[in-house]
Amino acid sequence: MFSHRSRARNLSPSPGGGCYEERPMTFGKNFRLPLDVRPVRYSAHLAPDLAKGAFEGRMELEVRLEQPRREIHLHAVGLEVGRARARPAARATVSADSESETVTLVFPEDLAPGTHVLDIAWSGKFSPGLRGLYRAGPLAVTQFEAADARRVFPCFDEPLFKARWSIQLVGLPDGARRRRGI
Repeated sequence: MFSHRSRARNLSPSPGGGCYEERPMTFGKNFRLPLDVRPVRYSAHLAPDLAKGAFEGRMELEVRLEQPRREIHLHAVGLEVGRARARPAARATVSADSESETVTLVFPEDLAPGTHVLDIAWSGKFSPGLRGLYRAGPLAVTQFEAADARRVFPCFDEPLFKARWSIQLVGLPDGARRRRGI
């Protein structure tokens, strides 16, 4: 089992309930994202390619940090993150952990508490099953319940992390239609 200790704070519900306690953060199958970094807004562009069964994406992710941070963890499964930076110019190195289904963005210096915009570009492949982004005949279909958005976007894919989303599909062939299921 891959285990990595981070300098980050991981606040978890205490066994007695109600309040939170600080615990060392360890990656693994039951990894939960730290609570001191929260998403505010996602503005994503997704370019699916039905012929290749793949997609590319880029987004601006606005996050709020409660304390200085050098590492930011996001959920991601089967995604190749090609670019990650905090504006205006702090480029991050990216490492992935398949067991915890996360990527870690490591910045050269601590990001100050407050709001930051992360600029992220990634690519991935359609899922073979009914999870994330997959094919249904000639269609590309999504399934993001319960924790499958991480198969299409690097994101905070836990119910606790609510944020506004703006998703734009780009590069669709002429005549392609977008439908939204309810």
